[in-house]
Amino acid sequence: MLRFQILVFFIFLSISIFGQYESEINVSELKGLIEIFPEEEAILHSSTIDYTFKKNLNYRQLEVIEKTNNTYIALKANAKILASTFYDSYSELNNHRFISPYSNSNEHFQRCGNYEVDGIFYHDAKVCNFFMEIVKPGGQMILKTTKTFLDPRYFTHVFLGDSYSVAERIVRFHVPPFVKMEIVAKNFSGFNIERKEYVDKRGKGKVIEYKAINLPASLGMENLPGPSCVFPHLLIMVKGFSIGYDTVNVIRDNNDLYKWYKSLIDDPVISPELKTQTEALSKNKLSDSAKIASIYNWVQSNIRYIAFEDGIAALKPKSPIEVFSSKYGDCKGMANLVKAMLVNAGFDARLCWIGTSHVCYGRDTPSVMVDNHMICAVKLNGQFVFLDPTVNYTLLGEIHEGIQGKSAIVEDGDGYLIVQVPTILPEDNFMYVNNEIFLTRDTMIVEGSIMLGGVQKYSFQDFLNNLQSPDKKKMIRYFITQTDNNYTVNGFDHTASDSIVEKFEIGYNMVLENNVIDLGDELLVDLHLYKGFKNATIDSTRSYAYSFGSRLQNKHRTLMKIPEGFYVKSTPSPINIDVDNYKITANYELTDSTIIYNKEILIREETMEIEEFDEWNSTVQKLKVFYGDMVILSRK
Repeated sequence: MLRFQILVFFIFLSISIFGQYESEINVSELKGLIEIFPEEEAILHSSTIDYTFKKNLNYRQLEVIEKTNNTYIALKANAKILASTFYDSYSELNNHRFISPYSNSNEHFQRCGNYEVDGIFYHDAKVCNFFMEIVKPGGQMILKTTKTFLDPRYFTHVFLGDSYSVAERIVRFHVPPFVKMEIVAKNFSGFNIERKEYVDKRGKGKVIEYKAINLPASLGMENLPGPSCVFPHLLIMVKGFSIGYDTVNVIRDNNDLYKWYKSLIDDPVISPELKTQTEALSKNKLSDSAKIASIYNWVQSNIRYIAFEDGIAALKPKSPIEVFSSKYGDCKGMANLVKAMLVNAGFDARLCWIGTSHVCYGRDTPSVMVDNHMICAVKLNGQFVFLDPTVNYTLLGEIHEGIQGKSAIVEDGDGYLIVQVPTILPEDNFMYVNNEIFLTRDTMIVEGSIMLGGVQKYSFQDFLNNLQSPDKKKMIRYFITQTDNNYTVNGFDHTASDSIVEKFEIGYNMVLENNVIDLGDELLVDLHLYKGFKNATIDSTRSYAYSFGSRLQNKHRTLMKIPEGFYVKSTPSPINIDVDNYKITANYELTDSTIIYNKEILIREETMEIEEFDEWNSTVQKLKVFYGDMVILSRK
């Protein structure tokens, strides 16, 4: 799945600090809110968002004005609040205002500027962060903002929740007769949300209103699926609008969507330097697949990926020349570079618009919200091979977990194709651990290996190669020992960290302390070297689905020679749980001289729904009990 981190915000506009003290709500209301939101430091007490529409006759365009009025209340002393508003080339933040009447001791300020990721400014994306600190419980702070969407194609969604719990939020769309639009409710089940529609008293048209009560916070909640997959929100699709007697179509269907996408793409022109680089990569390669792989892997390794997922409105990729020269790009720029190089090398390469697993919309939704990612497809032996250069250490034909099974819009001249990306099995995202144990009374000597494939392989390599060389060795030791201080690694070797291979392998030898208890006539032996998912219970009060990050399979096989003079008195009872979305099995086999311990954890679906939490937690509890049992060896 495509992921990004905001490391720094470049501050370039204004910082204004006002000395004021917040107004307060009454004690009984405060107590009631604390009972409803006992863990919250602050909440969004009341919020209104109004959307109005205005024709821009100069550009024959429709503008959408968003006005927000948010009141935050502290439930604990010295509550700190951060609210953010994003804007870009297709929207403007017109104004903002803090209001805190009757007061003089509270601080608040804003910082506005360019998005910065990994030290690189992306000038199409900007953010205003609003910082507030409310001193007393019950204190209030009001933040008002006005934002204008300059192109209705990018007015795509409204989330009803917030980083903070929402006591009440009202969203109103003041839709005039000249606007044709569709609003689709998403993820409303289980939440207190009402809809009503009435005539707009301020003029012609109608008002569509949504009212949400007591929505849970998303701030600090880990392992969330994509926002569109779990959070209650409104999907907005502006179909068109009229100016006089003329109708201006926006996005009515996938034909309009592709026409818009296509208008943002230039022909793949390359520079002499890029042409030389492409020819060098293709030289002496004996097959088409080898030539394609050489170009693809070069872009993966030499162009720095700057991830902007769900944050950039503009869908126009940077030119191949610009990406090649700067040595960095987002998904659009990198896909465009791969396409240009492959076309120059004589291949039929095309751009593809696709949504990652972060996005839960299908092709029945004609919206730019559907496609938060861009990749490249190349024809090889009559079939499309999908290339995602943003994911390092993947082989030609190896498809990133985040786009598997998703449908892509693929260039096809003036038309387009809708092609489904293949899906691999969860078992292809594997970790195989094999250990052979030699027991010397109270110590274990271990010879072992770990083999990684699929997403577990390239995710590990990507993390590893972002570390300095000394830290890489530490990281591998931690990975082998799972940070257990009772494990001492004496030596290891591994596949070269920057290799593009099918499997990444680590071989090691180590000594384990405290895994054997000597009772004289008996030895208690703990063969659970890695207790994966032992602490994987999910909070049963959690309000949103849980994401494992990917589908995966972990298989462990441990062999231990039975020491001379001992026999196996007992082994832990096997565990065998196999349901639709996961399987957890573990058992022991015995031969005359060996104990064999097998364990498999298979996650078949990336996301676990709320109604599955109880069954999952019961499974984890059984696994925890299993991990607590030991093999008992008795003297003969």
